[in-house]
Amino acid sequence: MTPVRILVAAIIAGGMVSTVTGDETRLNLKVLATDSDVAAATNRNVKAIRTIRDRLSDQSFVTFAKWPNLYGVYLGNTTVTGTGFHLLDEHEYLVQVVLMGPNVGNEGALTVADLPHVTHLTIGNGIPPKSPVRNARLTDRGLRAITTMPHLAWLVVVDADITDEGVQYLRRLKSIESIVFDYCPRLTPLGIARLQAKLPKTQIRLEQRPTRP
Repeated sequence: MTPVRILVAAIIAGGMVSTVTGDETRLNLKVLATDSDVAAATNRNVKAIRTIRDRLSDQSFVTFAKWPNLYGVYLGNTTVTGTGFHLLDEHEYLVQVVLMGPNVGNEGALTVADLPHVTHLTIGNGIPPKSPVRNARLTDRGLRAITTMPHLAWLVVVDADITDEGVQYLRRLKSIESIVFDYCPRLTPLGIARLQAKLPKTQIRLEQRPTRP
């Protein structure tokens, strides 16, 4: 399967639109979108869905499951946990997932890990605001689950409570080409160097940013 390009983020304020480009249909939901907004979508050929700062629950995955041609689900600063992804485990075209928000933790990671075709994954609480609220955390347990994904090539972990020991699980990924860790304060260059030694052909980057108050 030819890798599809990562879509540029879009915020559609005040409404919901479907954008058709060639054979691609992208559903961009308004800021603060709800489950009702998702259920109201009438286009059944949706291939990519994107939200920014939504107010969704995992119930929305019942609607997502009706779109068999989905190749990308991009949930940025979402309120879902990600456990609803189990409804998409038979979607053979789903290769790109972004799952970031205050409720994203190990349970979401365990569910996403069962998606058999995903090649691109971004996961974690997301870039934290000045006073972050985190109801769940991605830890070493969730990272270990991700290592079962057979086709994962690009992994980005943003704001997670993972350790130098936990990232060593990632050496089990057979198809990995690139790993980025961002806002992961417990990681050190030493831990990354150990992982790099085991994955010499993989590009691994640790973004060390100042801790926000």
